[in-house]
Amino acid sequence: VIKEKLFSKPCQNQGYVLDGYPETYDQAKNLFCINIDESENEKEDEEEEDEEEEEEEEDDEAPLPFVVDKRIIPDHVFNLNADDAILLYRGKNIPPEREMDNQYNEESLKKSIFDFRVRNSDVSTVMNFFLEVDKYPIDISVNNDERPFLEKSFRKILKLVGKPRNFEKDDGNISKEEEALILLQKEELLQERMKELYEEKLNRRAKLEE
Repeated sequence: VIKEKLFSKPCQNQGYVLDGYPETYDQAKNLFCINIDESENEKEDEEEEDEEEEEEEEDDEAPLPFVVDKRIIPDHVFNLNADDAILLYRGKNIPPEREMDNQYNEESLKKSIFDFRVRNSDVSTVMNFFLEVDKYPIDISVNNDERPFLEKSFRKILKLVGKPRNFEKDDGNISKEEEALILLQKEELLQERMKELYEEKLNRRAKLEE
């Protein structure tokens, strides 16, 4: 489903943001790569046998058993880092209106952090996948970003990514469903921004009253 979405016109023309997925090396490979057929491998091996012998002398690394789908591989990869203590503190201090199904209680937070550290403790991680395909992740520490929506960190990301691209029609054609989806996305972004501004106003007022 996600792969199909990445091939949709809005994603192809405007770009996309994936947050929290893929979680594993295999998920990233299945999402962003095309498997090579064994028959194709055999053919390439026969045609490039001499070249491979020369390459082995220069480079001991084996070629990857897949090819990257350049149509959907991300241009930028960001890895947001924070200490466990910071994550626990922020999770426990999330306002009630933003909490969903009690997912930010202390036990759930500890388990989520533990699971994440375990998944990222060996060499087969999401970040290692991007390193292998020459999409080098940019590490950003959010330990000192005290704003609830990490505005300082995201401003840094926006500088690196650049200005958003406007939607461009393909051959002058766009379906009503896609047009409605684009309008809905714009409305949702506007509502989210208004909510953020309102919450910031409440936080400033609360600090003044303290």
